[in-house]
Amino acid sequence: MKKSISIILATILTLGMFSGCSAPNRNYSPENPILITVWHHYNGHHQAAFEDLVVKFNETVGKETGIIVESTSKGSTVEIASALNDSIDEKVGADSLPNIFSSYSDTVYDLVQRDVVAPLDNYITEDEKSEYIEDYLQGSEFEENGAFMLLPVSKSTEVLYINELVWNKFKINTGAKDEDLSTWESLTEVAQKYYEYSGGQAFFGRDATANYLLVGSKQLGEELFVSENGKAEINYNKDTVKKLWDNLYIPTIKGHYAMDGKFRSDDLKTGKIVSYVGSTSGSAFFPTNITDEDGNLTPAKCDVFPLPNFSGTQPLAVCQGVGMAIVKGEEQEEHASTVFLKWLTNVEQNVEFSISTNYMPVKKDADIMNKLDEMLANNPESINISTYKTFEVTEDMLETYSLYSNEAFENSFAARSTLESLFNDKISNDVTEIEKIMSEQNITRENACKAYLTEDNFNEWYEYSKSELSEIVMN
Repeated sequence: MKKSISIILATILTLGMFSGCSAPNRNYSPENPILITVWHHYNGHHQAAFEDLVVKFNETVGKETGIIVESTSKGSTVEIASALNDSIDEKVGADSLPNIFSSYSDTVYDLVQRDVVAPLDNYITEDEKSEYIEDYLQGSEFEENGAFMLLPVSKSTEVLYINELVWNKFKINTGAKDEDLSTWESLTEVAQKYYEYSGGQAFFGRDATANYLLVGSKQLGEELFVSENGKAEINYNKDTVKKLWDNLYIPTIKGHYAMDGKFRSDDLKTGKIVSYVGSTSGSAFFPTNITDEDGNLTPAKCDVFPLPNFSGTQPLAVCQGVGMAIVKGEEQEEHASTVFLKWLTNVEQNVEFSISTNYMPVKKDADIMNKLDEMLANNPESINISTYKTFEVTEDMLETYSLYSNEAFENSFAARSTLESLFNDKISNDVTEIEKIMSEQNITRENACKAYLTEDNFNEWYEYSKSELSEIVMN
């Protein structure tokens, strides 16, 4: 009798571990398995890493509990959002809705309005939520009651990458210091110094301009989009926007910064810049050689620094990356989906996935540096040095930086995209015009860009961009 009671108690505890707040009536078992479908956005080696974990789950926990997971790459989160809406609208040729999907918070927000997303509160306890890095839970709660609907899976932030070989030589010859890379203001100054030192070469480039504008605005005390219950207002403080303008637009049109390729790592590969801010998940793209216009190769060596801050402000960086949400369905489908997501974000699996994909682990107890040091000691060639340095710097940043992600609201994706386009298009168009003036009038860049450095130029763009953003946010 005692042995039977012990077995029953152990079974109840096991089910409770998987279910969180309660153990629902589970209508699946190894003899009667349930199929759980996942739509994800991973491609290439990221897709291979994710699908390896799916196989591992199916062969272990899935086999023991009767859960079979089937994953499909939809290419991107944008394509996932489109496919989900097609399925909801029952368009001809649309796939059936999955049980789980990769998403940013703005897509989940839109789908919550369509009553498609399942709350996770019945399956994940507050204690379990507390295991996740708090900043990574931003944008996970929706509706006025704060329903928890988006579980963090793969997260990243931004760091500054630099060609150490060029930087060290520049420091020796000019007296520049590593501290010059710590603020946007000092970076602007060192870029001008490098431009003069190198005879006209750009020093720096910036990926994801929207991150710079949103994080920078927040850091300077003015959150650009202020939202409440899904409705937003634009908080487009002119002094704040001018500060952002002065430390990106101005150095770019002067030639001290550059943004020519699709990504700034592309510009570094071709020697057009020496450093750039990019996502931690892109660390493996830092080149080992620079190829100039004539095809000549020179070696490159990666060094990594924390994201610059505005002088006198608290350290702040973007929190980005997807989570996974569950489509509303039968209780056993939601339960089984949560079993998989909990397993996927457990420390062992999440660290394995992070090392394979360069994303950051999402739980507080994930000691990724210990695992990397172990791999480095056993097989140094198994670790990309730029990836190792990126994880090392990011771990330090998580101790001193706050991470920021603007809340989702109606038209939030369009507002962010428009913000980035307004700034990038202005830079691109003006740089093209300046270079045309230089060629036609045979004058220096300094003289050619004078007309673009005026207050009138900024004021005109500011009023235009404010109007465009207000229209999107208010619609």
